[in-house]
Amino acid sequence: MRSLLLVILVACVLADAPGDEEDFGELEFQLHEHFAKGLKSPVPWRWARKMPRSSSSWTSMYLPSAVSNTTSDACKKDLQLMALDLQDPEIQWPIKMVDSWGKFPDGMMWGNFITQGSFSQCLDIKHNTEEVSIKGKYCSVMYGRWSSKRAKSQLMPDDVMSSLRMPFASAVASLNTFVLIIYGTCMPNHCTYDDLKASIADTIETGLLFLNLNCHTDEDHHVYDAADISFITILALLLALMLSAAAIDVYIDIADKQDWRKGSLKYLLVFSLTTNFRKLFHVSEESASGTISCLHGIRVLSMCWVVYGHQYVMNIFLNVNLFALEEKTNGLFFQIFGNGHVSVDTFFFMSGLLVSYGVMRELQRTGRLDVIKFYVHRLLRLTPPIALVVGFNATIVRFFARGPLYSDSLETVKLCRENGWKDIVYVNNFLGFNENNDWLDCVGQCWYTAVDTQLFLIAPLLLLPLHFYPGIGQGLLYAFSLASVLTPAIITVVGDYAPAPIMGLPAEVTNRYLRYIYVTPWCRAGSWTVGLWTGYIIFKQNQKKLTLAPWQVVSGWTLAVFVSLAVLFGEYGYIGFNERLDYDVMTQFFFGGFHKAAWAMAVAWVVIACHNGYGGVVNAFLSYPAWQPLSRLTYSMFLMSIPIQILLCYTEKSLFYFNHLNKILEACGTLFVTGIAATLLTLAIESPIIGLEKIIFGKLGVFTKKKSPDGFHYHSRL
Repeated sequence: MRSLLLVILVACVLADAPGDEEDFGELEFQLHEHFAKGLKSPVPWRWARKMPRSSSSWTSMYLPSAVSNTTSDACKKDLQLMALDLQDPEIQWPIKMVDSWGKFPDGMMWGNFITQGSFSQCLDIKHNTEEVSIKGKYCSVMYGRWSSKRAKSQLMPDDVMSSLRMPFASAVASLNTFVLIIYGTCMPNHCTYDDLKASIADTIETGLLFLNLNCHTDEDHHVYDAADISFITILALLLALMLSAAAIDVYIDIADKQDWRKGSLKYLLVFSLTTNFRKLFHVSEESASGTISCLHGIRVLSMCWVVYGHQYVMNIFLNVNLFALEEKTNGLFFQIFGNGHVSVDTFFFMSGLLVSYGVMRELQRTGRLDVIKFYVHRLLRLTPPIALVVGFNATIVRFFARGPLYSDSLETVKLCRENGWKDIVYVNNFLGFNENNDWLDCVGQCWYTAVDTQLFLIAPLLLLPLHFYPGIGQGLLYAFSLASVLTPAIITVVGDYAPAPIMGLPAEVTNRYLRYIYVTPWCRAGSWTVGLWTGYIIFKQNQKKLTLAPWQVVSGWTLAVFVSLAVLFGEYGYIGFNERLDYDVMTQFFFGGFHKAAWAMAVAWVVIACHNGYGGVVNAFLSYPAWQPLSRLTYSMFLMSIPIQILLCYTEKSLFYFNHLNKILEACGTLFVTGIAATLLTLAIESPIIGLEKIIFGKLGVFTKKKSPDGFHYHSRL
């Protein structure tokens, strides 16, 4: 209704308008008067009443000024034609253009500061005559003002923009000192970025601060550069290999030419779409000897937990009830989901477990470990999928971003072209920050593969002594275990960091925590080391079942549940938006240093109990064969989940409403789309690499392992 009223008023104001430039300023002033009388303008009314009438009319917030010397001649011509065509009710394009403007909705005091307008309607505008061709150009405008003089000294515009790029709710705390406004507008395509920027800057020069402006047309979605063409060529080549290998594979089975599989065609057949699809979704009802089958369920559930936790923060600034975040995230029940960061420690635990278990079995079988192949194996398994995802983010991701945030996808492309190499060489956790501690990584979740790879590099130093010199090896591992919990404890106390990742802290506090604790291998080694011990213990059982008394089983499960709940709810008292909390030193030391390892110990009990027959219904659930295909997909899901979540934000044309039910629905949709993308990634690159590696290296014990979701390996029989 408001949009229709605005269109009618614009038409009425411009109906008697002459087309010459001299009288256009009066038309703008009349339109300004209509805005000031109650229509929703892009400026909140309490700000508008402070602005002098002589500054500029409100139309200059939506369209470049037709009388300004800074406006280009081509733009002025389009604006004059727009005024004339509004007089003819048969001509729709100028009415659609005004109708697509973002008018501020209700609920600003509830945090509804974004009005995107009609993105699709704007880009759909096309007016072609013999004399002129006009298309709609969508622009997103961002501006605001300081809430206090003190705030201005604490937070600068660049900090605000940095906060917006942060996928964490803590950025809201920084923005509490700055009232941020984002709205969409539509103008003729011959009007430029500079035309509108100059007009807006003149209009809001009194008390308001212009922050950012992004404009694009529908044609921008169809411009390919050399990098795009190169990546599309790679995808086409992979598709051709998959289809041609599948065709040959089917022919071999039909014609019964099985001997062909032993020749040179074997290098092509590893790309077979049909064979790899069968292997990917194969379900084995029987567990082979030495298989830790409960890891399937743990792996899948942990990945779902990661995706669900990320879903809470990915579109945090695109909610109409932004100020409701504190209330909706402070409940005790929310801690189960808000503290999903411990799911990452589950992956570190499984990484240590499977590396330890696999290496010890290889040493038992052959008496040696080829360290070179040990490292090469890992790089071959992890790197190609990462490179493909980096390539996607650095090139064609913007072609899928069909929404008001399209310009943000261009920032992703730029960021990945400059920093993507850091993910591929596993140094992004060290080099992914700038001097202001801003996270500038291409595939943000690949900090995990970097940390896990760095821990993987030292694994032989800890595991070889366990085999050749058990006493010395165990002593070394005890010392490393102690260091893995004391190091983060000391750093947390000395640096006065939060004891764990906490939603609601200022962005600068969160960034420092990320850089110096969250993504560092020495602060993440605790849960990984627990995994090393668990793998070693299971190996030493030598396929013998552990015998436990009933009281030991009950005590073990009780302690595991108590510890896991203590970790999940232990930071409940440290929640508050826009607050700098004073942490208790003992909490910083013990919780900050030990909670990751403690969580891993609880998971370790679950694994050991299930593996030895003391898991009951828990083991029946976690070891259910249906988990197997999903478990094989988790590495690709790990790589694709955040790009998919960000891409869904880029394509959204309306805002979200923040509540727990909506987040569950969003997460389910994300998991479904991510599952499809992960299947394609697995079939295109991960499965063929596994096949090629087996051909090149042969089945050499530890090198017959398959890659898992977070950067560790597990036996293919799992």
